[in-house]
Amino acid sequence: MMCTAAVRPGPGPRCAAPGVALCLAALLTACGAGTPEETALSTTQIEAIQDSLRAVVDEVNEAASAKDADAFMALWARTDSVVYVRSGTSFLGWDAVAENHREAFAGPGTWSFTAEETHVRVLGRDSGLATAFIRTGSTGASGESSTGWFTITMGIERRPDGWKVVYAHGSYPPPGTSPWG
Repeated sequence: MMCTAAVRPGPGPRCAAPGVALCLAALLTACGAGTPEETALSTTQIEAIQDSLRAVVDEVNEAASAKDADAFMALWARTDSVVYVRSGTSFLGWDAVAENHREAFAGPGTWSFTAEETHVRVLGRDSGLATAFIRTGSTGASGESSTGWFTITMGIERRPDGWKVVYAHGSYPPPGTSPWG
């Protein structure tokens, strides 16, 4: 399967065509080794991979809460094919994802991200998907605080340097809504 997409040139993060995110998600699913049953993984192997996927989600939240762009980006595969989609904007490639997060993390105030519930699906020995409901908190530069939540789905692959995010899509609901009532 071949996937190509145009990337808008210009200053700032490279914004990929919306189809790139869908194409990468389809590729991850198609090129992953299939379901655990198809790859004959043992229960112990499946549970170990699930634990690894959840650990990546937790590490991403810890780095984001600390506004530590280096630690955050160390969790991403360093390749031009990673994709991050947020608020209708797609960032294609490690450099674009890094630039987006460095700018966000440099903003004033503090914030926190906690995965309240994480669902994982093992696609094979070296890949999986994790969807997490993230509770957020923030304090602005003038001291005002707010809370909220969002959902993030990550495609995560095992690479020579460990488990890395290759795709992430964040969905941000309207203010005042919550999966916790």
